[in-house]
Amino acid sequence: MLVAVLVAGCETNDIGKECAGMSIPTQSGATSEGDVFRAQGSEAVEYDTAFPCADIVCVATLGTKPYCSRECATDRNCPLAFECKTVMTYGPFAERQYCVWRTCERDQDCGDPWTIACKEVPELSLNVPFKVCGWR
Repeated sequence: MLVAVLVAGCETNDIGKECAGMSIPTQSGATSEGDVFRAQGSEAVEYDTAFPCADIVCVATLGTKPYCSRECATDRNCPLAFECKTVMTYGPFAERQYCVWRTCERDQDCGDPWTIACKEVPELSLNVPFKVCGWR
């Protein structure tokens, strides 16, 4: 019984919590939509003990602000509204997988409809609508 309590106490429930301290490099540019800022690569991973995350890792994925995450091997290692995916294909964290907000088509794809919704996100580098789960 004590082992189960200790294991449960080690679970991190902060996946998806905003990482205000992580900065994403951007480039400005004028387009037909007006002056915009586009994320360079749009996807990034950063480890920092100053982050408000139990696993000290933040990720930024398409159309999202940086948020707490953790490394994973399969989707089962992540909360329901998240999937286990490679975030970066080059650099020090290349090919490592992290829990990232799940791509979706409707709210039911995301789990708890009271706290999480399927939202279209602004991602100017794509020419098609892009939806991911996120906090309401």
